[in-house]
Amino acid sequence: MKKTILGLLVGLAFVFSASAANAQILEIYGEYPLSYSFSEGGSADGVSGLSVGVRSFVLPVGLGVDQYTIDAGSGAEYEVNFYNIFYASPFPIIQLTVGVGLGGASYDATTSAVYKDADLFQWYFGAGWSIMPLLGIYVGVHNVSGSGDAKTATDPDLELSGRMTSFGIRFGF
Repeated sequence: MKKTILGLLVGLAFVFSASAANAQILEIYGEYPLSYSFSEGGSADGVSGLSVGVRSFVLPVGLGVDQYTIDAGSGAEYEVNFYNIFYASPFPIIQLTVGVGLGGASYDATTSAVYKDADLFQWYFGAGWSIMPLLGIYVGVHNVSGSGDAKTATDPDLELSGRMTSFGIRFGF
């Protein structure tokens, strides 16, 4: 009888400790862009901004917003905004995320005189690692596609497609 009770207690302790990460009700993440490289070659001189998102553990689907600035050099800057929907795997230790987003880019004063605002699409993939039950780190790759149409027929379209890498932190509550 004592062995049965001891075995039951050890089994329950194992089950509850192994599923502690799933006891979260809400997860919030923040990502910072590290780099942006254009599909046509070359990297941006800099990228700054923030991505934030939230998901409930009731549903593995979450919503997010990206807002960052790409410094393309030669004084050209692009303000990029995305609205995202993503799926995050329910695994407690390693979390994989895939998502899509729709948004746009607007330009600084010099560039906006030549180009219309761009409509952009992105899909992204990320991997996170739980360093504690309610805290994790996250690395992501965002693939962006879209271009800015020229306002006149003599100017070429502005290709904005590229790849952004990011690093972030996830908090659970």
